[in-house]
Amino acid sequence: MSAVVLSLLVALGAPAAPAASADAALRGYEYVPPATRPSSATLATWRQVAADAQEDPVIRGRALTLLSLHADPEDVALARALLAPTNEPLLRRKAVIALARVQGPAALPELEALYRTAPTDAKLRAACAQALVVVGAPAAALRARLRRIETDPEIRGRLAPVTPQRRVP
Repeated sequence: MSAVVLSLLVALGAPAAPAASADAALRGYEYVPPATRPSSATLATWRQVAADAQEDPVIRGRALTLLSLHADPEDVALARALLAPTNEPLLRRKAVIALARVQGPAALPELEALYRTAPTDAKLRAACAQALVVVGAPAAALRARLRRIETDPEIRGRLAPVTPQRRVP
């Protein structure tokens, strides 16, 4: 395990344990981020992990997701860099959601372009659809336009109008 990941674990409050258990703690699905804003050192560690091409894509994606929960404009460049087609598909999908969280409605043109340039990548289109739901009401018209051209029933469902009875992902 890299020193960066270990420092991330310590920043998250995980005990400095042997590498195997620290790695398992970071990969756990039960982690709930704190409601308070993390320290600048913690945010810097998350940025370093997300940008580290040598790190496991799952860990990088988790770091990017944690960063996106705090909507710092400086993380837009990081999210955009991870959208590159040379990155792991998982990272690209996490970056789509992160971009929507960090930029909000300002991300709509970029999200539409990503959606339209992925005709054979249903998972990326699904992530774009989910990102449009994250943006909320300002994305309603775009969701409707994309729903008319989408052929995958699952993605069409994600592009459906958000109603009080429908839970937002």
